Amino acid sequence: MPIIVIMRHPSLIPVLVLLGSVAHAAPVATSVAVDNGGRLWVGSQYGALVSDDAGRTWHLLCEAPLGSPATAYQVTRDCKPLAATANGLFHSSDGGCDWARAGGSIGDNVIGAIATDPTNGANVLAAVNVAGGISRVHISFDGGLTFAPTDAFAPAGTVFTQLSYATDGQHAYALAIDDYNVHVFSSLDGGRYWTLQNSYYRGPEALLIGPSPTDPNVIYYSVFMEGTDLPVRSADGGVTYSLLRPDIALIYAGAFASDGTLYLATDTGIRKSIDGTNFLPQPIQNQVIVHCLTIVGNTLYGCADEATAGFSVGTSTDDGMTWTPLLRIHDNVVGPLVCGSSTQVCSECYSGWPAFATQLGLSNPQQPACADGAPLACPPPQDPPGPTFTVGQPGTNQAPPPPATNTPSPQNPRACAFVAGGLAEPSVTIGLLLLLFGLGRARKSRH
Repeated sequence: MPIIVIMRHPSLIPVLVLLGSVAHAAPVATSVAVDNGGRLWVGSQYGALVSDDAGRTWHLLCEAPLGSPATAYQVTRDCKPLAATANGLFHSSDGGCDWARAGGSIGDNVIGAIATDPTNGANVLAAVNVAGGISRVHISFDGGLTFAPTDAFAPAGTVFTQLSYATDGQHAYALAIDDYNVHVFSSLDGGRYWTLQNSYYRGPEALLIGPSPTDPNVIYYSVFMEGTDLPVRSADGGVTYSLLRPDIALIYAGAFASDGTLYLATDTGIRKSIDGTNFLPQPIQNQVIVHCLTIVGNTLYGCADEATAGFSVGTSTDDGMTWTPLLRIHDNVVGPLVCGSSTQVCSECYSGWPAFATQLGLSNPQQPACADGAPLACPPPQDPPGPTFTVGQPGTNQAPPPPATNTPSPQNPRACAFVAGGLAEPSVTIGLLLLLFGLGRARKSRH
């Protein structure tokens, strides 16, 4: 299942490489995904880095075709990459060589988060944040080509920062924050209809760790309170919560193994919980600190500070005790993404490769020729076609109706209405900062 987990506190806003200067800061990598064809996707300050040989070599995908830096990458079940930017969501049908902006209701607005259905590559969720207006979750039934608005919305000053599907493809969760509170939305029908659940823990910073793969009603997130990150657990889909108090100061990312084991990337290394409440082992001295986390099978993928850990992306098969380097940004980036002569990447990125390679001290600064080749193999998904519907107008609180063959979700009196006292007058400065940079950009001072 393709999973991507965004680093909690990157230290720099991503740099649009090949259109400007290259910044040197750590950690370089901000996210890792492995698609169903085995291709590795790494979001970084330089653009996306892609590997087709299990991480031995890497190719740069510059972000010129996107028009602005991507804040998140996702890969659908049928291996199609998606990129969230400040001017819309972009999709590619040829492995990243050509990109187009998604149509429908999301327009060219700030995309705060994206999530792909692990059971059906056609279903994609996108959170759109509008400065000074209503932010909303939108849904696609055609793999991210077009979107329609749902009834999960938040008023001005509140922004959606994260989305997550459960492994059943039916339960979905969205996290929104304002200057004071954390708000968790839940859906029981794959993101068509949503309910705003109560949240009693004050923000404005939080991390949606996500639902357990063994029970989609068990979800975790963390909140920053009194100088520390505290994990929060719900066993009823977000209706009620219990606050966990492990000996953890900062949580950068979290991910589940398929058996439900929870892993947290913390300031003392990887912390593991089998039962979801107790975290072992205790931190050990000189443990590698990773700031993003993805799990495929029994392998952990993490982003680290290359200057101290010796890698930007590495893998661990012993719960984070030791790591094997994969991406070394000054060593094994071998060229731009291999694309044909008629593609956007060929025309917009290849000419900038010499400057990029020279600034990073790579041994191959020569501009390569664009290369036409067969697309990478990806296991064909056995997914049914997505439903079609007539959507409601944004801002009317009218959700797209479910397909005629489905039973509509019961309407909840609390759906899409913030609880009394749950919102306060937003700060324009903080609201705009969150809209532009997202949750992962908010606390760059905590590295």
